[in-house]
Amino acid sequence: MKLYICGNGFDIHHSLKTRYRDYKEFLDAKYPYLSREYENFPELYEYDRPWNNIEESLNIDYEEMLDNAIQYYYPDVSSDSDSRWNDLDIDIEESTKFFYIFTGECFFEWIYSIDYSNAKKDVNLGLTTNDLYINFNYTDTIQKLYNVPDERVFHIHGAVNQVPTSILLSMDVFPSVPLECIDGIEPIVRRDTHNSNTIREYIQFGATGITPDSVYKELEKKYEDDDFYGVSIEPAVRTIKSIVEVTTKNVYQNYDRLENFVNCDDVDEVIIMGHSVSESDMPYYIDILCPKFRHCKWTAYCYGGEESDAVPNIRKLEKEAGIKITIKDW
Repeated sequence: MKLYICGNGFDIHHSLKTRYRDYKEFLDAKYPYLSREYENFPELYEYDRPWNNIEESLNIDYEEMLDNAIQYYYPDVSSDSDSRWNDLDIDIEESTKFFYIFTGECFFEWIYSIDYSNAKKDVNLGLTTNDLYINFNYTDTIQKLYNVPDERVFHIHGAVNQVPTSILLSMDVFPSVPLECIDGIEPIVRRDTHNSNTIREYIQFGATGITPDSVYKELEKKYEDDDFYGVSIEPAVRTIKSIVEVTTKNVYQNYDRLENFVNCDDVDEVIIMGHSVSESDMPYYIDILCPKFRHCKWTAYCYGGEESDAVPNIRKLEKEAGIKITIKDW
């Protein structure tokens, strides 16, 4: 039995428009007013960046962000304005609210709208319903094109077909009235606040390496002795913690489910198909997959073969895990 590990290259191979530039074009076409929200985060505006780079870009330097905000909005005790205590928190919230929809409502809507009309089964791949599949994508291409049962496919970061869309649609997730005609970005942010728990329960999208609690504690340690911490800075720190919650994912929370899925002794070959084996996904390989299948045959199909951008990551995996991976052009 074979174990296939599928990344975004798998969907691209099947003619699906699932690159980051496709998501960006979706946002530009449907929500053009969002372009101004990118101004604070120019690294997200580049069309041709790979998904792992985009997720890494969501690991924001929040200490620098807060430092900059404090320079402009530190409470002015000589002011009579009621907002003097809240300006700092308001600035942080306004500058980061874009992330809620970027990783939530809009992201889900885009995946939900991906067109499969041109996708075709590739009989040369030899995929069967008896094999196992670890899918790093949010799409159900394997099930749709190859009739593989859901129980043979493990969506490690969730899948769009697992989200209860009937519930979300009933909440008017995708309104017909252009949002910019209603109230700028606010309506979709309010919707995301309403639906984020539902979406993010099934879809994990974001940076790794940081947690909401760790960011909160670091900022608290730096500023807790400030005279205005409780009335002005701490609310901004709580806002930042909320942003971290919607822009990160914790790979370690998926360990138990992954171990249960690969808990079999019938696998004799592991085939990586279009997966970049990025730094954020490396723990899955190092801690679980490579030790479990160390004695299996390993093959990685990469676009461009040895010239692929994924090759350095694969060679790093070989060295750290002590396995041999044959790279083939795809």
